[in-house]
Parts: sequence; structure tokens; C-alpha cells
Amino acid sequence: MTIGMEKIKKKIKKIPTSILILTVIVLVGIFLRTHNFHAWLEFDNDQARDAALVSDVVTGKTAWPLLGPTMKGTNDSSENLFHVGPMYYYFEIISAKIFGNYPDKLAYPDLIFSILTIPLFYYFLKKYFSANLSLALAGLWTFSYFAIKFSRFAWNTNSMPFFILLFLLGLGEFLFRREKTSWWWALALGIALGVGVQLHAMLLVMFPFFCLGGFFLTVKSGKGMWLRWGSVLLIALVLNAGQIVHELDTNFQNTYAFFQNANDRSGSRADKFSQTFALDAACHVQSNAFMPSALGDKDHCNFLKTAAGWVALDYDSYWQLGFILAALAFSLFGYAALVRNFLKETDRERKIFFGLALGYIILFFIIMFASIQEAPLRYFLPSFFVPYLFLGFLIQAGQKKYPRRYFPVVALGLAILLALNVIYLLTVISQLEAKDRSGSSDVILGELESMRDYIITTAAPSKTAYFSGGSHYVFRFLRPLQYLAGKDNFSIKQEPQLFASMKPGEPVFYIYASYPRKKLTAIKGMPIVTYKNFGQVAVYEVIKTK
Repeated sequence: MTIGMEKIKKKIKKIPTSILILTVIVLVGIFLRTHNFHAWLEFDNDQARDAALVSDVVTGKTAWPLLGPTMKGTNDSSENLFHVGPMYYYFEIISAKIFGNYPDKLAYPDLIFSILTIPLFYYFLKKYFSANLSLALAGLWTFSYFAIKFSRFAWNTNSMPFFILLFLLGLGEFLFRREKTSWWWALALGIALGVGVQLHAMLLVMFPFFCLGGFFLTVKSGKGMWLRWGSVLLIALVLNAGQIVHELDTNFQNTYAFFQNANDRSGSRADKFSQTFALDAACHVQSNAFMPSALGDKDHCNFLKTAAGWVALDYDSYWQLGFILAALAFSLFGYAALVRNFLKETDRERKIFFGLALGYIILFFIIMFASIQEAPLRYFLPSFFVPYLFLGFLIQAGQKKYPRRYFPVVALGLAILLALNVIYLLTVISQLEAKDRSGSSDVILGELESMRDYIITTAAPSKTAYFSGGSHYVFRFLRPLQYLAGKDNFSIKQEPQLFASMKPGEPVFYIYASYPRKKLTAIKGMPIVTYKNFGQVAVYEVIKTK
């Protein structure tokens, strides 16, 4: 036994310290992303829509889909809406078949890819930064509220960080090693391309554009590059077989919808270029500041409005002014440092690294023109790695200028950023533990299940209930409640006319802000029989008397 322990200790000592630290970081990341995963899962309108589709496939009611979610609105039956590829649904279907057909199980693929992003991000950063600095930046990403939030529910964009990193690393290998590129990297690039273009329309534009550029830059290297690029294309086509079949069967209907939508969006921005440019730039500044610090608005891109308010002297908060100036300085320094490093770098591999990052940022900025007017902060998930590059540049600059003093300053700065994320995470956790998170912008599975149980119990012995309420609450809660109630063979039907067609005595429920936030005694002339608070919202049972 003692000899066996000694052998284990010797093997552990042979493992590089950086790998041991990275393992600890990954384990912490797993805990932060999986703790109370079922009860604290976000399960909103879009997730319920997708879960219903997956359930129909798993139970054999429908075939596997040939298209994925729409990129505009929620009316999936419209022929004018563009659909991304079905890979996101395939991930969910496979997960449901393996682990079970329930909302938290459908989110496992996004959870797994989020965890895998941590070591991949370290490997990506280490292409330029030292191992210690890469560990620090990857560790900060691990604790990022932004990163954790998008790992804890199912959404077709949530796995983008993993496939973006895999794509940039694979393409970088092609550009650097050319004919000596490992076939494993060709496989990785093909998978990243084939899956990535199905996760969001942005990547559908960006990934092929970069691949085309990489092809023309490397194809003259010889026959080996033709074979490698051919394998990448073949893998991507196989992974996109579903939508290819759909396009052939429908005379390229979805492709037409994509170009029609892109034309409508670009045309609507043509007459206000300067305004759109300023908003696009401001949103990038806000996202660059928010991702590593959790400071600023968590949902809306309002940096330009906030800055304009200060210029107009509408705000007197010096904290806001400090945040505006610091965010601007951070982004301006970061972009300048990236351009400078690209122009002056002599190491070919690093120069390719900077060139890819710079090209990615520029193309992403251009693409965001189409939707920046209505873009929430989550639209900037594809640029998640950018502020961490900037932070790395800032730390390097400090190390170069103040070689003896930089370490305590850097350690303090990273500790502050880490603390800011942890503080906000604890705020969210306290709401979740108190079951007070669901509201007009969030719907949490554990709280939703309690609402479902209340409706079913209150409506008994009826197996049907009618449902209405404030429009934004109905939009958020109706479809998730219908899905969960259906699991118990209970039907929840919407009554958009506020129970006008209901007969007296039928069980009817109304969702609104929780009592006593809204002191209601009757709804639309119908007395409230009973109600129950569920954090920020309440479900009211009303009775129709005439």
C-alpha cells in the first residue's frame, strides 16, 4: 500500500505545476456551473419551445428536424424567417436519449462545452502569453458571471465560445504549419466549421469567410493543403447534411430567407451610419468592460446612452463617470495594443495569432451593424475572448515598465475583478436560494415547477386550466408551464381575451407581479379566490361569477 502511494506521489510530482493549477481551475469551474443545476436552470419561452420539439422527436411523434431555431422572432411557421442548422437540436436530442427527456438534461451539451472551454481557452491564450498569465486569465474567465450564466441553460448560442476557440486554433495551425498541419487539426477545424455555422447566423458568415481567406493563403503550399482543405469541407458538409437536404427539397427557401433578412437589416441602417457606428463601438466598449468585471448593465447595451447622459450633465454619479472613463481607456488601449503587436511581431506564429484576432474583431464589428439597434449584451458572446486578450496586454505592459512592482499591482487588480464577479454571483445565488429570481426577465425551473404544482393542485379534479396575465409575464411563463404541466398530463390553455369566453366556475389563473407588490383583490371584475407568491411573481386563482 505504501509503495503504491509513493508511486502515485512520484507521478504527481512529474506533472507540470501549470497542469495541476489548470486542473484545479477546471474543477472549480465544474462546481460553479453544475451546483443546483436542475433547480437553478433557466427555462424561458425559447427553451420550452425547443424542449417541446425535442420531446416530439424522442417520443417518436416527429422525425429529426432538418433545420434549427429561427434567428428572428419565435413564429417558427413563417417561411420568411431564417433558420440556422439543426445541430443544436441534435445535441439536445442525443442528450435526452442518453440522460432523460427533461429540461435540465437538454442543457447538458451546453454545460459540457462550457466546461471544456476552460482548458481550451488556456491553450488559446498560451499561444502568446506565458503559462502563468494564461492561467490567471483562464481562471478569471472561469469565475466570470457572464461565462457562468451562459453555461446554465440550453440555448443555441451558448456553446459558441468552445467552437470559436477550436476554429481559431485550427485555422491558425493551417496558416502556420501548412502542409505539415496534423490531420487531427484538420478534423478539429472541420468540426468547428460544421457545428459553428449552425449555432448562429454570425458564425455562418464569419467562419466561411475566414476559411476562404485561409484557403487562398495556403493552397499554393502544395497538394497536401488541397487534401486537408478538402477534408475540412467534407466534414463540414456531412455535419450540415440536414439543412442541405432541406434546401434541395424546398428550392433553397431557407437560403433565400437568409439573404432577404440580411438585405432588410442592412437597408434599414443605411440612412443612419454614424449613429449605428457609434452605438456599435459603444456596445463593444461595454461588453469588453463587463465580461471580466461584471460591472454595468447585465442585459442591455446602454453604454452610449449612459455616456451621453453624463455629457449632457443628466447624471451626477461619479461612479458612473469612473466606469465610463475606465471602460473607454481599457478598450482603446486594448485595440491599439493588438494592432501594434500585429504590426511589430516578428515571430510568425504569434503574428498569425494576432492577425486572426484582429480580423475576427473587425468582421464581428461589421456584422453587428445589422442588429446593433436592438442588440442586448448577450449578442457579444462571440467576442468573449477579446477583453481577456486586452487584459493580458495591459499586464504585459505593466510588467515591462515596472518589472519590480508589477506583480502586487497585477495580483490586486485580478483579485478585484475576481471579487466583483463573485459578489454579483452571490447576489444572484441569494435570489435563487430564496426562490425569488423568476420575473419579467428570468424564468427558473425550480420556481416554475412550484407554480405548475400549485396550478394542478388548485384546479383539481379538473385536468385543464385557463391562463392569462400581464403580457410580458404570459410571454415568459405560459409556454414553459404548458410544457411542464404536459409532463403530468395536465393542460394549460391560454385565454387571450382575459377569460371572456370562460364559463362560470371553470378554473382560471392569472399571473402578475407578486402580492403585495401589486395589491389585487379582483382581476377584470373577477374576484380573486386565492393566490400564491413565487418570488417576484404570483399566480392568482380567479372565479368568473357571471
